[in-house]
Amino acid sequence: MQAMAEGMKARCHEVAVMTTAAADGLDEVNGIPVHRIGLRNIFWKLPKDAKPAWQKLIWHGMDRDNHLMRGPIRQTLQRVRPDVLVSNNLPGMSIALWREAKAMGIPIVQVLHDYYLMCPSVTMHKAGHNCDAICGSCSVFRGPHADLSNQVDAVVGVSQAILNTHLQHGLFARTPIKRVIYNARDLPAPRPKAPKAQGQEGHVVFGFIGAVTEVKGVEPLIHAFMEARRTCPNISLRIAGAGEESFVSRLKAIAPSDVVSFVGRTDAMAFFSQIDVCIAPSQWHDPLPGVVFEALSQGVPVIGSSTGGIPEMVQHQTNGLLFDPRKPVTLTDAICMLATDPKLRAQYAHSAETSAAKFKAFGRMLDEHAALFEEVAHG
Repeated sequence: MQAMAEGMKARCHEVAVMTTAAADGLDEVNGIPVHRIGLRNIFWKLPKDAKPAWQKLIWHGMDRDNHLMRGPIRQTLQRVRPDVLVSNNLPGMSIALWREAKAMGIPIVQVLHDYYLMCPSVTMHKAGHNCDAICGSCSVFRGPHADLSNQVDAVVGVSQAILNTHLQHGLFARTPIKRVIYNARDLPAPRPKAPKAQGQEGHVVFGFIGAVTEVKGVEPLIHAFMEARRTCPNISLRIAGAGEESFVSRLKAIAPSDVVSFVGRTDAMAFFSQIDVCIAPSQWHDPLPGVVFEALSQGVPVIGSSTGGIPEMVQHQTNGLLFDPRKPVTLTDAICMLATDPKLRAQYAHSAETSAAKFKAFGRMLDEHAALFEEVAHG
């Protein structure tokens, strides 16, 4: 979002940012005014320490349609007077943001990054399973959202999958403009691969990078990897990223340190130069995980879940492999396939960088958004 705002400013558009904060304030980041609205709820969201269940229920109950936020939102919109409101993340603001913008006659573009409009947890993933429908508790917290979504002037999915999911559940049914605009980033050329240590020339390094959480599938990845190593002993796994300390400790307890290494937060491009294959084992319907197209852009083939927006990046048997996260054996098989076939890895690696071209075209993303904003504001 910061790159988008700065990119639009560089194209001579006037840009202002509105965000929730611990307290009201106004500052500037790289020449862009940032209007910070103190969150009117029972606690501030950061740091993400554990909260009692009853406090979370109250927080989400207020966030269903937070009337306490309407006044500060209205005042900010009156100061900025935007031609278009581009709404990205609603938690904290709630749909009070939509209500105030519509009352002032400001066109709204809603960009979908997750499932907040249907699920307070934003993942539609519960008790180890993806939700096929909006469950009872979620429907309580999301009562007015489907109807109010029809007042949005345009909806943008960062993948076709996330847009389709919202439409299938009855949101944005009468929104006139429905569009997919893929995220993109200015990414560097692939780095030279780190040389293998002597005696490790045939060793294959797999890697995971991202948030170390349940929905990202790190635990089933470790289990599938250990199963694959029974028949493919010359492999290892590197896990980069951070997560809750108790969860990471549990993962370390089931992962032999000579096979699985936890490297913590690290530079993504450097990480991709150190691995042969990237694995994106998301259990939830991950809308468009950037690490997938980042890996591909560096010439690294990807094994990815056949869920969410991942199949819109990973072309099965072209730049990587897809597996069914409901069937762990399919991940084990994919790991073994690439571990034992260097020609196949080379073939997928050769296709990877080319397949990521549209995700490296940051100018293309700006063009598509700018055209949409113009259409909404003056169309």
